[in-house]
Parts: sequence; structure tokens; C-alpha cells
Amino acid sequence: SRDLGTLFSCSAEKTTMKSRNIAIMVFCLFAGTALLVTIYTRSKLAGQALESEWKSTIEDLCDNSTSAHIQSLRYTSYATQAAREDDTLNEQLFRALAYSELIHERMCAKAAELFGGEYTSPHSEADISTTTEENLKRSISSARTRHNLTQGEAASRAIESGNRYVARILIWIDGSNRRHIELLER
Repeated sequence: SRDLGTLFSCSAEKTTMKSRNIAIMVFCLFAGTALLVTIYTRSKLAGQALESEWKSTIEDLCDNSTSAHIQSLRYTSYATQAAREDDTLNEQLFRALAYSELIHERMCAKAAELFGGEYTSPHSEADISTTTEENLKRSISSARTRHNLTQGEAASRAIESGNRYVARILIWIDGSNRRHIELLER
């Protein structure tokens, strides 16, 4: 009878321990799930906050990339026309400006991608070029209009959002575009 009592008490202890272990495992499962859900929710909210924080900056970068891409195509077309007219100096000028615009496009596209944006260069045809003299006039007008429309607004928005990296890029491009105008006017 003594062995039987010991057997029942051991069996009762094992059942109690099993119940306790199961309760602890269930509690850990629920606590772990709650912790994972909390972490996931916070990361999603942080990602959305970051995305919305840089949204206008990414849009500005993509707009600048598109504009530079189109301008590069125009300058390349104008360089081809200058070559047809044996105007070596203007051909070199237009090729240099086209390359500069290509650099602007790449810089902005890379920065947009660094901040989670996506840039795809537009499928655009270059302007049909006329004479080199007319192309110079069109280029000056286009560059002035482009510069006057933006006047560093994108750089100002980047500074306001605290993105000094993008602000430096946009300020550099704005200064470069001013130099383009000077070169074209000469």
C-alpha cells in the first residue's frame, strides 16, 4: 500500500508539472507572438514614416532625373546637327552639356534609389533639331526657363526635411545649370 501511495503521489506531481509546463509554454508562445506583432507593427510604421518623410525629396530627385535625361537627349541631337554643319565648337559644347546632364540624371537617380525611390528613365524622343544657331537660342531659352521655374526650390525642400546629402546634390546641379546658361550665352 505504501508503494501504491508513492506511485499515486508521483503520478499527481508529474501531472501537475506537465500542466505547469504546458501553461508556461502557452504563456511563452502568446508573449512571443505579442512581441513579434509589436515589433512588426512598429517597423511598418517606422517604414511608412520614413517613406512619407522622404516622399517629396524622392519626387524632386526623380523629376530632376527626368528633366536631365530629356535635356541630355536634346543636347545630343543638337551636337549631331552642329557636326552636320561642321561647327566643331558648338558640337563640342553640346556634347559636353549632354554629358553633364547625363551625370545629373545618374546622381539624382542614385540618390532617389538610396532613399527607397525608383527611377526609370523616360522613353522620350529628342527634339528635332534645326540649325545650330536656332538650337543655341532654344537651349538658352530652355535652360533659363528651367532654372527660373525651380530656383533651388527642391534644394530648399531637402534642407527643410533635414536631408543635407540630397540638398548638396541639388545645389550642385543648380549651380551647374547656371554655368550651362553662361556657356550657351557665350
